[in-house]
Amino acid sequence: MSFTSYAQTKTGQICFIRQTGYVGSAVNFKAYIDDTLACKLKNKTYSLHAVSAGEHTVRAQNSGLSSPKKSAPFKVTVEAGKITYVDVVWANDVSCQEITKNSAEAKLKTLKQNTKCSTAQVIAQATTQRTAGDSGWIERFDGITLKAAIINTSETLIAQGDSFKQVVKPNPSEVLRLYVNYRLISFYINYIPHSLDGNNDDAEKGTSKGIGLGTTLYLHHWFTELDFSHIKGYYLDNTKDFRPGWQPGDPYIQVPDLYTTSYQVAIGYNTNNRLSLPAVSSQTERQLRSAGAFIPRVNLRHYIIDDRTPGPYATQKSYHTQALLGAGYQYTFVVQHALYLMGGFTPSFGYIFSKVHTRYSTGDESFLNKGPIYQWDAKLGFGYNGRHFFAGSFLSATSATYAQGLTTAVSGDAAVYLQLFAGIRFNAPRFIRKTFDNLFH
Repeated sequence: MSFTSYAQTKTGQICFIRQTGYVGSAVNFKAYIDDTLACKLKNKTYSLHAVSAGEHTVRAQNSGLSSPKKSAPFKVTVEAGKITYVDVVWANDVSCQEITKNSAEAKLKTLKQNTKCSTAQVIAQATTQRTAGDSGWIERFDGITLKAAIINTSETLIAQGDSFKQVVKPNPSEVLRLYVNYRLISFYINYIPHSLDGNNDDAEKGTSKGIGLGTTLYLHHWFTELDFSHIKGYYLDNTKDFRPGWQPGDPYIQVPDLYTTSYQVAIGYNTNNRLSLPAVSSQTERQLRSAGAFIPRVNLRHYIIDDRTPGPYATQKSYHTQALLGAGYQYTFVVQHALYLMGGFTPSFGYIFSKVHTRYSTGDESFLNKGPIYQWDAKLGFGYNGRHFFAGSFLSATSATYAQGLTTAVSGDAAVYLQLFAGIRFNAPRFIRKTFDNLFH
């Protein structure tokens, strides 16, 4: 029945409990923390509020006409990582008193949690993205988030020189991505639904198969992203350059046995604790007021391109490892309450190491390349982020360019994603909440 301010060790919780019997049961009781309204409690309900560890003042008020004044201030001491239980009682008037954990748990078995209280309005609340002085900028949801997204993907491999250019793409026009998010962790998996209209043109562009997996971990200012993808089957997007008589609707040059495998790690730092990165990525939080931040990050990527096309012609398998340091900026503009716009841009510079293995009918050859690499990433989107439902759209683009050793040839990769998403939130099962509380105290 509890949740902690994850990744923080100096926060606790106050739990207001109301079980006042028949008298006054039709009237809401207002609960205050440090003279800030925390919740309006109906009879037989309770609410949880994350606050900074230390001393706080709690009060209650009968919202009826008979007793409009707040109760006498009652001081409680909140310990880090623990819950302080406050019973809102009625004895001719409303008042607050602290009770033990055992007494509280006996009451909570028959009560319903009020999840509509906005903990973002509680003074001295400390969260992973907001300190006590930044109260009111971010609201956190302690529920599981399920999100489905359709991604119009165009992931491209590019090789270009003085007299040639090859642009190779996988076939699927739409990829289905499913997310499961809770608190500081987000997971996703990609699936290619061939039943969609844009994905059933195999005769023209060939068949692509693949899978994508990823996770993101948010720890206060820091975040880490892990991504894996594997794709089989590509086609030559600029087929017309190699077949002069080619017309739209004709089959493209297909490379069905071209495989790509990618492993990627990104580590970044959010310099402004008033900006919520999960609010626009995993929707486990909500941005309440507009904010922006400078976000430095390090990207490490290792990917393999393997052409296994059978036949008498030479084929290649290349290994690429790149490390980049980026410095970008992201801003979320809150239009009205749950409506928002966001944008971000990150240029990155680094170094890439490549090993190319060429397979000939007469034998194999290998050579090494290394050199600088430049990459940029951009994102623009809008959305609605309500308490129980959210939806939106994002346009993401990335491009990387690097030289092939000491030649004039240039290689690169690029991707453009248009993502349409929608999702819901629901209360996490008790065992999940307790597991996270124990792991991230």
